[in-house]
Order: sequence, then structure tokens, then C-alpha cells
Amino acid sequence: MNKKNHIYLLAIILGVYCFMQTPILYAVSQVSNNPEIINGKTVSGEIIDLHIKNTILRRTDFKKASLYRPHFENVIFEDCNFIDTYIDDGTFENVKFIRGKFAREAADDNYEIQAKMDGSYFTNVEFDDVELVKFDMYFWMKGGVVSLKNISKITESQTRGAGFSTGGGNSPGLISIENCSLKGVPLLITHNKQSRIYVTNSRFVDSGISGEALAFYAENSSFLDRSKTPDSETMVITNCVLSGGMNATKNGYAINNTYPDRSGCNGPPEANYYFVNKERQKVKLHMNGGNFYVYNMELVDSYSRQLNDSRPPVTSMNLKDVTIRGGDWKKARVLNSQWENVQLYPPVDVTNANVGTIRVHNVIYPEGNPWVGSGSYAKIVPSDTPFTWPEIHVPTKEELGMTEKMPEVTGKPSGK
Repeated sequence: MNKKNHIYLLAIILGVYCFMQTPILYAVSQVSNNPEIINGKTVSGEIIDLHIKNTILRRTDFKKASLYRPHFENVIFEDCNFIDTYIDDGTFENVKFIRGKFAREAADDNYEIQAKMDGSYFTNVEFDDVELVKFDMYFWMKGGVVSLKNISKITESQTRGAGFSTGGGNSPGLISIENCSLKGVPLLITHNKQSRIYVTNSRFVDSGISGEALAFYAENSSFLDRSKTPDSETMVITNCVLSGGMNATKNGYAINNTYPDRSGCNGPPEANYYFVNKERQKVKLHMNGGNFYVYNMELVDSYSRQLNDSRPPVTSMNLKDVTIRGGDWKKARVLNSQWENVQLYPPVDVTNANVGTIRVHNVIYPEGNPWVGSGSYAKIVPSDTPFTWPEIHVPTKEELGMTEKMPEVTGKPSGK
């Protein structure tokens, strides 16, 4: 039976010890210059300042290894595993991980064993069909792209509660998420307010992406069971199945989505949210902050409520070609709104609500007065003429600066 050779790498002043059947001393430079010697082998121990470039590593297992300040450049890791391995202060430039696993196999109470990537710097790094098991994948972006493709196997990490997580700071970069499918654990937590996140052809159930970003663009994807999206200055969610929140600090666009469950927004007073559909959709919409522009939708059991006086009121609730079928607007506070071609069906509960001044054009109550509850809920101002509505320009992902592409990583010197 064939077994992998087991190599122990121990850092010393002159280099690293490499023990196989006979102890062999390799200088770090030797391993760096000839990294193929660890292909198909298991590597353990402590490794300091290892620099590998222009290489394809195949079926290398790092097990109970500690990599300090490693530098990988134009490297492909193919079917490589990182088991109970600690990677600290690394630099990854133009690197691909294809299949393989990052995992903690030691007992949870064995604190001497660490399984994590701790504060490494990524520039153009791709994870394709990689599995994470209780592994903390924590990195800092340093420009370029971080690509997450075909990720479907993640067991929540012990400390960060997600598969991947980014450090803070303001280094720009694009995180591209494609063909991922997860349930019960977030794919990503981002703390980089200058990052831009693009999602396509992915499915999240009680999962998603949380944290903060500069811009977020998702298309042809599903965010189910209240899966999260990151707080961003600008958000575009289009042709998706959406059951969760959308918190934009400037502009949020929900375009041609379907809504199997509730969806909602809670932004600052100056934020604008646009819900637009070519085909009429039903939605249980929670409107809790900012300016809302809702077109061609049916609001079922809609919700707008300020639970305490310290929260600012909804700035405006603007509806065009909308049907409202009931709603919980108790204690809602709205400043001003305009409604055009709106039908209201009872009951809309406005107990202790103040929804401000509503200018209305062609607003009807097919089943009689829809308002229930006590209090002076609104000032209705009819208009004989249609209103002026803002022209909605939905930014493209290119306009949001999502133009970077993951460069080709060959694992070979340039020109070869």
C-alpha cells in the first residue's frame, strides 16, 4: 500500500530540517527554489519565511504545520489540504486553491492546535471548490480580486462564525462570488468598507454575506430564510429570490426580484430604496428608515414601525401602481409621501401612528375604509393631476467599479 512520505519541517537559524526515513537538512532557499519536493507529501512542523513562486503544488498535505510569513506568488494549490495548520502574516499574490480542504481535526478543547489563516494579505486569490471545516480563513485585501467559486462545504469556524472573513481597513478590492451554495453558515463576513462584492448564480439559506462594503451587486441568486447582505453605500439586487434585508446607506435597488417571505430596509434618513418590477410581485415589505419608492407591487401585511422615539422616522413612502393588503403600521412615523394609482384593502393598523402628509392621486379603497386603530394617523392631500416621479438609473456593476478580473494563474514562469 502506497503512503505519503511524512516530512517534518522545523525552523532553525540556518534553515529547516526535513525528516523522511533519513534526516535531511534543507535550507529555506532550497525548498523555495525546488518546491516540487513536497508534492504528494505530508508536511508538518514550523516553517518561517518560505517563498514559493511559479509552481503547481499537487496533493501536498500540510498537517499540524505552522507557516510564519510565507509568500506565495503565481502558485496553484491543486488537491492540497491544510489540516490543523496555522498560517500567520502570509502574502498571497496570484494564487489559486483548486479543491482541497482547510480543516480543524483536533478536539475543540485542544487549544495548542490552531487551524486558521491569521491576517494574511491577498492580491488576486481564488478558492475553487474548496472545503472549510472549523477553519478561520481571515485575510486582508491588498487590491485585486478575491474569487470564491463553487463553494458548498463550510462548517462554521470556532471564532469568526463564517467561512471567510476580511480584516478592516480601507484597501480597495473586488470579492467575486460565483456558483456558491450554502445553508446555515455565512459564506463571508467583511469589515473592509472599501471592498466591492459581486454575487452571481449562488444560493444562500440562512447564510449569505454580512458586514460592511462600499458596493454590493447580486444577480441571478437566492437569499432565503433571512440570509444576509452587507451594509453598503450602494446595493443592487436584481433577478434574485430575496427573503431578507437590504441596508444601503445611500442607494438600494431591488429590481425584478421575487419575494417568498418578508424583505425589508432600514437605512439612514437620506438613503433611497427603489423596489421596481416589470411583472407584479407580492412582498411583505418592512419599511423602517429612509426614502422608499415602490413600483408595480402588491404589499401584503406590510410593516413600518418605529419601536422607540430615538429612531428617526421614515423620510418618505412613495407608491406607484401598488396594492396594499393590510399592514402593521402601529407607531409608524413617516414625514411625507406621495401615492399614485394605489388600492388599499383593510386592515392597515395605524394605532399611535403618524404617517405625515400623503399626497394622493387615484387612490381608492375597494372594500371601504382600510385604516384601523386609534390616533391621528395622516393628513391626506388629494391631487387632480399625476405626480412627477424620479427617473431611476440602476447602476451597472461596471459603474460600481467592479471591473477587475482574476488574472490567469499558470504556476509557471512568465513566457513558459
